[in-house]
Amino acid sequence: MNLVLRSALLPVEQELLIENLNRNLPLRNNRIVHTRRYLNPLGPGWSWILTEKGTDALVATASSFPRSFWRNGEKVVCAQVVDFAVEAPYRSLGPAVQLQRATFEPVDKGEADLAYDCPPHDRGMSTFVRLGMTSVCEVVRYAHLLRSDEFVSHRLGTGPLTRPIIAMANAALRSRHYSRPMQGIEVFPHEGRFDEEFSSLDQHVSSLGLARASRCAEELNWRYFREAALAPEASAELPNYQVLVGRRRGELLGYAILLAQKNDVLCIVDLFGANLEEWGGTLIEAIVDVGRRLNALRIDALCSAGIGLHSLLVGSGFRARERLYWVVPYQSVNTGTRPHSELQWPFSNLEVM
Repeated sequence: MNLVLRSALLPVEQELLIENLNRNLPLRNNRIVHTRRYLNPLGPGWSWILTEKGTDALVATASSFPRSFWRNGEKVVCAQVVDFAVEAPYRSLGPAVQLQRATFEPVDKGEADLAYDCPPHDRGMSTFVRLGMTSVCEVVRYAHLLRSDEFVSHRLGTGPLTRPIIAMANAALRSRHYSRPMQGIEVFPHEGRFDEEFSSLDQHVSSLGLARASRCAEELNWRYFREAALAPEASAELPNYQVLVGRRRGELLGYAILLAQKNDVLCIVDLFGANLEEWGGTLIEAIVDVGRRLNALRIDALCSAGIGLHSLLVGSGFRARERLYWVVPYQSVNTGTRPHSELQWPFSNLEVM
């Protein structure tokens, strides 16, 4: 198999990328995803196309987009690999490895300081094994059960005898409280755009010894706010996020970004703040209240193990379920920075999605 790799011409070849994604990642609106790329305040990023020499048959495509990252106290540009899609007849390790190498280009050319990918399964991870690369952490789904309907029905069926069992179990779930509200902490819904105080909070929270995404207002607005720059029909398809903020005497301490999903699950998209281990339980209780008002089955959160957010979730009644992603970073060997293995990677949904 003689393959030809080249950079995609953006936005001229956007349709080719979208068509490939529609065939291989059909469960999302790939046109909306690519339209929003061009609103990214850091630029639309990079894309690559792999074809078969002689026939020009499309083999695979991949993209990465720039985002601000904190690396050991320094703000840098990171390239996150996304939209890695290989056509069905070519799903062998050779094409995947060749395309994966291409995603290192922004770092090797000095256009980004580091890059990372989040392979969700063994097949995706095998590409990095072939390249001699290892993951720095695993991202796990944590779940907080709010209603027992699905759990009980799955084990006992849906007959009339299970209804009182479900009712009793749900009453027990509603009575749970894992933390007392901390005095002086108030939690409010946040409406409208993110402003400068969110950028200030992002700078205030230490990133020494860490590699984590920046939460500056400009990028939060791009990611979560329903941009007027999109066509009305596109804006209507964007997720409707809810934001809760925690304050003490008016000062922003932290926040949670929530998304109600179609399967009756409330997802914590991001949970961030200063000293969350001290007062974050109050924010979690407010999230649980939102879930109950929505009659959600459960609350899900993604989190890498061994960090403060993990302890907060477990202490608030969340339980670890399955691993969803590995995190595999890449940086040039000539950067002079600390190796990835010496940093903690406090990843949540924000860093993965």
